[in-house]
Amino acid sequence: MLRGAQNSVSFEIVNTGGAATGPLQVQLPADVTWMSLSSSATIADLAPGARTTVTLLLSPGADLALQRYDGTLNVVGSNSYVTVPFQFRAVSDRSGDVQVTVTDEYTFFAADKPNLAGATVQLLDPYTYAVVATATTDATGIVNFTGVAEGAYALQVNAPSHDSFRTTVHVTPGGLDSEE
Repeated sequence: MLRGAQNSVSFEIVNTGGAATGPLQVQLPADVTWMSLSSSATIADLAPGARTTVTLLLSPGADLALQRYDGTLNVVGSNSYVTVPFQFRAVSDRSGDVQVTVTDEYTFFAADKPNLAGATVQLLDPYTYAVVATATTDATGIVNFTGVAEGAYALQVNAPSHDSFRTTVHVTPGGLDSEE
């Protein structure tokens, strides 16, 4: 869900049982202020095999933390009940730049402290570890990522004959974040 914007998400409720459900009530979590119902909170009796669509309105504030939000909502009737899990991730349309300097752990205490050329640097999604961006350090041991979406990333560095390194970086809009 885009922070500072409004969008809707829908899901279906299906009566897979052999009897009518009776009236149902959709109950949202009280502590999730950015989620509301676009459809009615009351669902009429669903006959066996019948279905209906529930639509949620997501309205995250411009200052909502850029993270994943997990929770559940309930659909409750007098003789039926279902818990519906949800997972939404607040994202931003703002971007920034990241500069990574890879130092050589074998020569770190040398007088000239040469950086490490030829290292593979990856920005990874912090939840799935999918590769967002990848580059190889140049002769100066530096790599630049430009136009990276605001938020947290896992930074992974690998080089032959060297230990791997992983840390978290936070990209902020408009500036240059540096990681050494």
